[in-house]
Amino acid sequence: MMVQIGGIGGGIFLLVVVVVVVVWRLRYTGVPPRFRANPWLTAALVMSSAAILFLAVYAVLDTLGLTPGS
Repeated sequence: MMVQIGGIGGGIFLLVVVVVVVVWRLRYTGVPPRFRANPWLTAALVMSSAAILFLAVYAVLDTLGLTPGS
């Protein structure tokens, strides 16, 4: 039970703190404009955010036993 709670907590932590709050807020407040204007860096940020989001959702679903083969 504690492992399941930890898995859900880890998934929620990844989802909310890393993707939504820290990375995107920092991008608009702490990054020089020359980096924000680069479309390749923006695409890389979007792809990495999507990968982290997918992993967070998968971790929660896997912990709950809702994934195929679990």
